[in-house]
Amino acid sequence: MKKITAFIGCLAACAGAHAFNESDAAKLVQSYAKTVACALEETTYQAVKVTGAPRVDDMGDRYVVFWMGDIGCLGGSATVTPNFSLVETLTVNTPLVSVGFKGPVTGLVTVTKFSGGNGVISMEGLEFSGKEQTRIPSKKVKYIFNVDTGKFVK
Repeated sequence: MKKITAFIGCLAACAGAHAFNESDAAKLVQSYAKTVACALEETTYQAVKVTGAPRVDDMGDRYVVFWMGDIGCLGGSATVTPNFSLVETLTVNTPLVSVGFKGPVTGLVTVTKFSGGNGVISMEGLEFSGKEQTRIPSKKVKYIFNVDTGKFVK
């Protein structure tokens, strides 16, 4: 009996030893995206940790994951757009995709740089300026978005 108890205790300790990170958040959102979107670009899943301190339980950590896809599978031209999903660890070792997260709404067509920390995400990329042909954006833009307030930082 003591051996079984020790074995179960070791399993529990070993299972909690893996800290959830950006790579795990990206994989979780990739699985989520497959259920809500089409025309997914497999190489675009980029995650950044926006809140949380290094500790064993990861509780309270939040990540924002950038990905490209057609939410709702609408089809047609220009339906594959940048999307941002929030992953939260609300309980010990249980990360969840927050479906109620209202990410930044921008005119971004292409994201060239994505970073974050301290509750904000920063995006750089290209938008249409109104003078070019469809599908060839040329206007360089940068946005900083506060994840907590849901507003852009000026």
